[in-house]
Amino acid sequence: MKHAEILSSRRPSGTDWQVLGELELAIGSEYAGVINTWMREKLSPLKLQADFINRILKSAQDAAGHFTEAKGAGGETGHIHIRVLAPLSQKLDEKTWGFFRIEKLESVREVKNPPDHYIEFHLYFE
Repeated sequence: MKHAEILSSRRPSGTDWQVLGELELAIGSEYAGVINTWMREKLSPLKLQADFINRILKSAQDAAGHFTEAKGAGGETGHIHIRVLAPLSQKLDEKTWGFFRIEKLESVREVKNPPDHYIEFHLYFE
C-alpha cells in the first residue's frame, strides 16, 4: 500500500489551530496499521490518556473503513486524506481533551474520478 505523509507544521490561516500532521493513503486492503502507527506518532507529544487515543484511533478506522467499503464494490481507487489539528496553546496539566471528526468528499465538479475522502480530527480542551 502506498501512503504519503505531508509534512506540515503550519496552521490554518486566521485560526488558533495547528496541524499536527497530514497523511494520504491510497485505498487498499491494509490501511489500519498505517493509520494506527501514524496517528499514535502524531498524538504522542500531547501525552494523552491511552483510552482517549484509542477512541480517536477507532474513529479514524471507522471513517476509513466506511469509505473503503463503499469504494470496494465498484473497484474504483481513490485516496483517504487524514489531518490532525490541535490548539496552538497546550496546557497539558490543566485540561481535559475532546475531539470531533469532520469528513468531506472531493467536489463532484473536480476532474478526478473517483473523488478523494478527507477526514479531519480537531482536538480541543473541554
